[in-house]
Amino acid sequence: VQNHYMDMINCWNKVAGKGYRRVGLVLQDDIAARWSYQWDAAHLIEASELAPESSDIPILRIGNSQGPDAIKDWLTRYRPEAVVSRYKGFLDIVRQEGFKVPDDFGYVSLDTSEDPVEVSGIEPQRDALGAMAVDALNSLLHRNFKGFNDISVGTQVDGIWREGETLPNKNR
Repeated sequence: VQNHYMDMINCWNKVAGKGYRRVGLVLQDDIAARWSYQWDAAHLIEASELAPESSDIPILRIGNSQGPDAIKDWLTRYRPEAVVSRYKGFLDIVRQEGFKVPDDFGYVSLDTSEDPVEVSGIEPQRDALGAMAVDALNSLLHRNFKGFNDISVGTQVDGIWREGETLPNKNR
């Protein structure tokens, strides 16, 4: 699986390194839950270490009944300098609401495969994930493994940072 926890730490290192101190996190609630809130956990730890100014910005988890209004209200109320997000269509929504990225805030995607090429963020390594899955299956077949396994075994693959145009350096 994708190493969501380390991907968020990678994002935070880039965001903090570029001078951002008020950083918010926007997640699609069902996706965050599916991955056991690993992004949330890493975000809270990194924010406390790298940018305590972010502590007054709550994580925005968006459910099925919410959408553009929740995002607009959150951005207007908390005014983050940068937003890290795993919410499909986030960039389109904020632009439709009149926000300018990166002029109003920097933007980082936790899955750039779903975003335009100019977006900064984490690029999942799906080829590596697929190769690891085939290797794991091959190993099980070689050991003549059958049935359910009582022990959970897995491999995590870190995404790589893709430099884009949505997170300019604030240190200049």
